[in-house]
Amino acid sequence: LRQIVAISLLGTQSVLVHGFNMATTAFAKALNPSATWEKDEFLDVVYWLRQIVAIILGIAWAMLQLKGAFGILSYVAASSAVVYQYASQYQRKAPLDQYQSPLDVIGEGFGPSFAGFMVTWTVINTALMEDW
Repeated sequence: LRQIVAISLLGTQSVLVHGFNMATTAFAKALNPSATWEKDEFLDVVYWLRQIVAIILGIAWAMLQLKGAFGILSYVAASSAVVYQYASQYQRKAPLDQYQSPLDVIGEGFGPSFAGFMVTWTVINTALMEDW
């Protein structure tokens, strides 16, 4: 049995077995609730989940025309709740015991995702304004 393993920069691992490409990706593991994780690999998935949630919430908050401190604080609460639920409930085999506190997982990628949320929220909100 001959296997060739190649790892790309995007975290995709391709295994060629008898000429067939059997890709195992972090994305595929993220959708599988029974996946087993390495510590850093799980944090990468949480980081990208938070980025996706930030863009979706930015669009939603602009469509709902939420403004000011309420919009920002509700984003912080909603995005943290989504990440916490994903890490603790959906991914039951996640290595949560390897972190010092749940805040390590919840806070992963918060800064960049907050920036993405603010840009999305502002741009969509500005585009929806009628008198500009």
